[in-house]
Amino acid sequence: AFAFSLVMGLLASIRGTVDWGGMLTNFLTMACTVLLMSAVSTPILYKVGVEKARLLIMIAFMLCIMPFVLTIGDASLLATIPDFVYAILPVAACAAYVGSYFLSLKIYNQKEF
Repeated sequence: AFAFSLVMGLLASIRGTVDWGGMLTNFLTMACTVLLMSAVSTPILYKVGVEKARLLIMIAFMLCIMPFVLTIGDASLLATIPDFVYAILPVAACAAYVGSYFLSLKIYNQKEF
């Protein structure tokens, strides 16, 4: 996603039609989505193992990506999102990631090898 955003940004800058604010918002939203996905999937992997966690991780992936898929082609839906959501999203993603770390650590320490 990062490479795609970078290439599209370079192509837009060559054409001279760059909305840097929109590009930054999109990039930060994608980065926060990746953090949230990782925060959800890591404890699941430690709890049930790789084989059993595949379905649960695919479901979590679909839930994280679905809002972006639903807004493709309809920019008016993105315009209805309040600005404070974009301000809270990085903080929430980082908090979820830190919480995921401690939860994963607790699950890992309870495992018997």
